[in-house]
Formats: sequence, C-alpha cells, structure tokens
Amino acid sequence: MEGYEYQAREGKMPKLVIKSENYGLVQSSLIEIYKQLEQKRKDKLSQTSVSCSMLQIYSEKIYDLLNKQNKELRIRWNRQEQFCVENLYSVDCKSAKEAIEVYNSGIGNRVMATHKLNISSSRSHTIFTVTVRTECMNQYNNIIMGRLQLVDLAGSEKTSQTGNEGKHFKESVDINKSLLALRKVILTLSDNKYREDKTFVPYRDSKLTSLLKHCFGGNSFCLMVRLHEMVDSVCGAVG
Repeated sequence: MEGYEYQAREGKMPKLVIKSENYGLVQSSLIEIYKQLEQKRKDKLSQTSVSCSMLQIYSEKIYDLLNKQNKELRIRWNRQEQFCVENLYSVDCKSAKEAIEVYNSGIGNRVMATHKLNISSSRSHTIFTVTVRTECMNQYNNIIMGRLQLVDLAGSEKTSQTGNEGKHFKESVDINKSLLALRKVILTLSDNKYREDKTFVPYRDSKLTSLLKHCFGGNSFCLMVRLHEMVDSVCGAVG
C-alpha cells in the first residue's frame, strides 16, 4: 500500500524507512486526485477542499493515527453518515505533497511486529480516508462530497506458521475474527437470496465491517487488491 520498507529490530517494532521515490497505491492515488482537481479549478465555477483522516483498528479498538493522544475512539450511528468515528482528527490538505506527509505521519504510528514469516507484520487494519468537498458557484450553491477510503487489511495468520505467542497470539485471533466477519458480509451480499429478499447483512459483527458498510452499497465502488507472496503458495501447497 505505502510502497516503503521496514527494518527488523530485535525486541522492538520494525523501523519504517520512508523514501520519497518509493510510491505505492496511496501516494499514486493522492497525486491523481489533485491532478484531476487542478483541472476542475481552472473553470472557476466551483471551490474544492480536501481533508484526510487516518485510523487503525487494533484488537477491535479504534485509534486515531494522526492524534498523539492515542485514546480509544467510539463508533456512533447517524442516518447521514451511517457508522462514523467520534472525534476523529481530520487535516485539510491543499496539495498532494501535504496529503502524502499526513499519510506518512500516520503510518509511522501503526502497531507493527515481527514474526517467522514477516519482519514487518501489521497488527491492525488501517483506514486512510480522503474527503473531497466541492461547492458549485451557481445560484443553487450545490455541495457535492465524495470520499475515497484506502484500507490496508492485516493478513490472516496461522499461529503454527508465525510462531506467535502471548500478546501477538491474541492479536492474531482478533485479526482473524474481523477478517472472518468481512468474509461473511461479502458472501451475504453476493448471495442470490440477498438480491431477492434483502437478507440481513452482519455489518455489526466487527468494527471493520461497521466502518466499511457504506463502501459495499449505494453508489459506491469497491475494489480489493491482494498481495500474493511466495509463502502463501508454499503454505497452501503444504496445507
């Protein structure tokens, strides 16, 4: 997602190494967003603002990655935004450079660990949200708002392969539970019964599926990208 590298450190969290020339999906997406907005600003018929927020879901608890207080945040429900996070810090960004700097500051606060299969294993799910608000300068003063959410899911883990114990074992259990909840939501939505009689969708089974509810319905588009590593093939063949 971020395109950066990590260095393993014995007994400590892996060290994030940020290199400006290494761009992943997030940075490339931000550059493209501002490129498109720059074209729209030339017509001078609208005013556009962009804000960014970033959170992690760690052991079914939500934390703001842009706020150093690191307090657990609560989810609330309203009809307009559906599930949203209370008191989540949002930063106005005037350029792609500023947005990338905000992202870089956030990923440095994620919970990471090292195990037998990965020197930089994410222990949480990360959601980076870019909100674009456009005010049309006409007699109606219409306001159009769009949202892009870039989600970095922690990978499912088998303890027999990772060797996780104690704290990291509990983290693995929580990760697998939330991924299972996500799987159930996707399977329900893709089932013919849902299309016919709108079967109940278990969004509330986890914090992850609650926050991603609006990504799976309405006028949204959802794309999933899977990183397929060699270890996956080996483990799958052995299993």
